[in-house]
Amino acid sequence: MGPPPSGSDIPGYFTPGNAGGEYLKSLWVKTGTSRGIDEGIDQGEVDSVIGSNGRSKLGDMERVLPYQVVISFPGADFNFTFTDEDGVPVASGGAALADALRSWIMTETWARYGGYLVGSSSEAVLLSHFYMDKTNLEYCPGTTRVKNYRQRGPDSIASINPNWKFYYVEAQMECTVMLVLITVDWLKSPNCLGELDDIKDITKKKANSDDAEMMLIVLEDGVYSHPQWGQVEEKGKSWGAEFHKYTPSTDAGTKGAVEQAIFNLIDNRCQLKRVSKPSVPSSVKYVDWDEAAMGQTQKI
Repeated sequence: MGPPPSGSDIPGYFTPGNAGGEYLKSLWVKTGTSRGIDEGIDQGEVDSVIGSNGRSKLGDMERVLPYQVVISFPGADFNFTFTDEDGVPVASGGAALADALRSWIMTETWARYGGYLVGSSSEAVLLSHFYMDKTNLEYCPGTTRVKNYRQRGPDSIASINPNWKFYYVEAQMECTVMLVLITVDWLKSPNCLGELDDIKDITKKKANSDDAEMMLIVLEDGVYSHPQWGQVEEKGKSWGAEFHKYTPSTDAGTKGAVEQAIFNLIDNRCQLKRVSKPSVPSSVKYVDWDEAAMGQTQKI
């Protein structure tokens, strides 16, 4: 991806006297609270997940570079089918769309830089460069992977971790690109809106805030008439975010331009390195959704 831009290889935050690291440590949760999943389970001390380079570990490995891209997405199913610029159905839910976006970014990256990445698997590159909690949390201690989460279907797998916010905010503080996929359900989610409320404080702690970019991508026409949209738009503009429309009513040419804008932003702002794939920690569990045992878990 060319020479790394300023700030794309910042040191880890967990170093003596680093205010960002102290803030992140304050987010650590010592005991799980999700009913029927991790309630009452000890999560250990925060120092156990921090590597010698001042970054959280990824599986059994120290991360050789900071996360470059963070993807925020709506977890629920859509009330429409998402299609690409060619009209091909891609996904009918937020998690599946985020997976498709992640895969598309890697396909484009590999097509352009595959020769440089010889020796690394595509999944290793994705895990190390692109933070998406659904996938990255599988490599964090204390995660429970729940199939058919909230009865969203057998292909739906949620990664539940008491310390999801610790890892997510660290990735936000490290990244140079944040992609926010917005639907009506995203606007209804207190966790998703909370991310935007947190960004102002997080930005003050970012070591590379001058080099970081946010892109808000609207996926559903109903977003523009939702009561929360004006507030989201105002906040995004105050941070200098880019806005793009990629909804069912968007024409193919515009969709193609949006795709190009997404990849160009990543290509211009992010660093690329050969990496190895980490191992999944032994503490990670895999279970099926149990409505009776887990049904009162806070919705995410």
